[in-house]
Amino acid sequence: LRVGMRQESLIPGGSHRLNGGCSVSGDIFAYCSALSIYVAKCKTGKLEKVISSHERPICFCAANPCDSNEVATAHSDQSFSLWDLSKSALLKTVTVGENIAFLKFCPILGRHVYIIAGGRVFIYNQDTAQLSKLGD
Repeated sequence: LRVGMRQESLIPGGSHRLNGGCSVSGDIFAYCSALSIYVAKCKTGKLEKVISSHERPICFCAANPCDSNEVATAHSDQSFSLWDLSKSALLKTVTVGENIAFLKFCPILGRHVYIIAGGRVFIYNQDTAQLSKLGD
């Protein structure tokens, strides 16, 4: 006998002190636990999906303010990943080589991800797939 179950609300299980809470983009907000991204509607709080295909712990997440189908997650292994929420698919993982303290999408165009790691600011350009240090 197989019984289907679906999570209906946000559960903060697996959260930890490094977890960056939630990030809002348009009509969705994204919350990350240690190994999953939870995506819910802002107006209703209804959980829309859970993406649990992470292989390493998530420290925090950032939703793209210009594209509510895109989320970035920072990991404890000095990398970050870009996710397509509409397909629940990993788009790209980028290794920074420093412990990531913060990441955020550009609030104007959404095609750049700003990363603070190892006391430096990095910019990842999605159009060119280039990671550069600010000031280089």
